[in-house]
Amino acid sequence: MTPVRTSGPKQLTGTSRILPQHDPDVLETRSGGGCLSLFGLPFLLAGLFTMQIPLRLVPVENSDNMPWFFFFLFGLVFATAGGVLVFGRSGLILDRRTGMAVKWWGLLLPMKRREYPLDTLKTVSIHKNVGDSDSPTTYPVQITGEDGGKRISVTNPTDYAQARCEAEQLAKFLGLPVADTSSGKKVVREAGELDESVRDRARRTGEKSGYLPDPPFNMRTRVQETGDGVVLEIPGPPLNVTHYLSLGAATVVSLIALFFLFSNLEPSDLAWPPSPQDAAIAGLILIFFVAAPILSALAHVRRDRNRSTRVIASPALLRVEERVKGKLVTTEIPGDQLEELTLPTLTDATAAMNAQSKRPAYELGDTGVMRMPDGRPMPGILVTILKMAGSPGIVARSDTATVTFGAGLSEAELRYLQALILKAMTQ
Repeated sequence: MTPVRTSGPKQLTGTSRILPQHDPDVLETRSGGGCLSLFGLPFLLAGLFTMQIPLRLVPVENSDNMPWFFFFLFGLVFATAGGVLVFGRSGLILDRRTGMAVKWWGLLLPMKRREYPLDTLKTVSIHKNVGDSDSPTTYPVQITGEDGGKRISVTNPTDYAQARCEAEQLAKFLGLPVADTSSGKKVVREAGELDESVRDRARRTGEKSGYLPDPPFNMRTRVQETGDGVVLEIPGPPLNVTHYLSLGAATVVSLIALFFLFSNLEPSDLAWPPSPQDAAIAGLILIFFVAAPILSALAHVRRDRNRSTRVIASPALLRVEERVKGKLVTTEIPGDQLEELTLPTLTDATAAMNAQSKRPAYELGDTGVMRMPDGRPMPGILVTILKMAGSPGIVARSDTATVTFGAGLSEAELRYLQALILKAMTQ
């Protein structure tokens, strides 16, 4: 059965950190406790147990020769870290009657606090922090002041739908816009327009959704117009810089393995047939360090080339069918719930890089030249690499569903496809 993800009524995934409102003029958030307490409990118990060894409360053999100071210091570090995780709490209180935001920290109870006037807060922001093998991807929700100088951390969900819902709840309470950069393109929505669909926005602003740019040369997507919309058949991405890098890395590993193998061979080892031990070692090296990296890189390229996407757009629905690794995954967003259809560009990527840099950025306006954080034109080699990587694709979002499609296509083609979808869904 084909998995289908549909967009329905707004709901939170997981446990919200925003507490239920008992006073319409006060909104409160809390963090700490729960899973963090369970995670920190073993550290606290281990630290307390280790700290008892120097006090001779725990009998240990050969205790006269033990470095007691080291045991006490080691246990203190673990007990402190575990105690903070078990008992640490923080929260934020937004009070419209007093016009103040209070950020507090403490152990079970508030012990330290910082106050901010509400009229100095200008934006509720959502970012994306990409995780690694040890940490998940998170979507921090923050309230920022003028020019982004003041930042109040509110929540840090691992689910984008929860982050979006909490950010909208804060924005509606404070009457502030939401600035969302998690898709790779900064999207700003005013407090009164947070639940506005793409169709309603086009009607309100009078945008000419029927305008279509010229189709790009050598377009890879097949377009079929229907009576009530459009169907797009998007092939897998072409070979790009990521494919070449993976193939190059696999080749380098294989060459190093072959060099290691033949450089350690003695003339006597070349006799045929080889001894069972030499044959086993050579076979393992050839399989795991020569053949495996190359076959893995080729399989990655093959999976991408065989990947395909089918997009069906009509006033009633946006349906995206993705075939990945032989499985068909479908995402559906009703037309009246589609709130974003954005296209992150190469300029947006460089702007995001500059925003994360600690070096001063100079506003020179849109001159058509990509620039470094200090205002210098970006080196041509870096521009070429970014272009070879291709666009991340078109991002479609509702309050509960997000789907990205068209990754690897040229920006000109994606811009044309975006216009086709907008025309079909706003007519």
